[in-house]
Amino acid sequence: MDNANGEFFVESIVEKRIRFGKVEYLLKWKGFSDAENTWEPVENLDCPELIEEFEAKLLEVNSPKRKLEQDVIPKKKKIASIEVEKEIQPRGFDRGLIPDKILGATDSKGELMFLMKWKNSQEADLVPARIANLKCPQVVIRFYEERLMWHNSNDDEAVDLQAVNVVHDDQENDQSESETIQEKNRSNETSDPIQTENQQNDPVNTVEMTSSDDHDQARSTNP
Repeated sequence: MDNANGEFFVESIVEKRIRFGKVEYLLKWKGFSDAENTWEPVENLDCPELIEEFEAKLLEVNSPKRKLEQDVIPKKKKIASIEVEKEIQPRGFDRGLIPDKILGATDSKGELMFLMKWKNSQEADLVPARIANLKCPQVVIRFYEERLMWHNSNDDEAVDLQAVNVVHDDQENDQSESETIQEKNRSNETSDPIQTENQQNDPVNTVEMTSSDDHDQARSTNP
């Protein structure tokens, strides 16, 4: 590249590329604007110090540590930006939405908070109970009524279950007593024939019965 005097000086190297297998550098010329920067092949350059300085900076930029820093910094900025947006966005009743129902309650730093669901919105908010009591008392009352009905329902189920267990136990006791009585009856029926047979086979009883019969016969024949 020539001018009227035939001399141009490279101010700095801006970029590097490989074109058709050859290395080229984008040069910023001294005394010219950036719009007049040109790509020049490395063999046409006579500025080894600038090339060495540019390559060192390029190596540093492409190092893994440098890339990690470049990835982390934008992420931190993005997270900070999201947090700022969250702080700026209105929350709770400041959103101007109509309360639909209370999904639950929790304690936050000693203050009762309601998890409020809003009409025509999928996003719920934690709102102080003291504010909800003023802004939507009917929604708060409905929340407590639902919880009260739920507890009463559980208590009734527990009582019914206890009554069923008592009836079941009574039935088992009656069945056990009935089986015991039947077993005793079977035992008595089994023992009676054995006792009668033993009496018949007992010699003492036989002798006593025979003696008694002989005595009665003798008394009847004696005038």
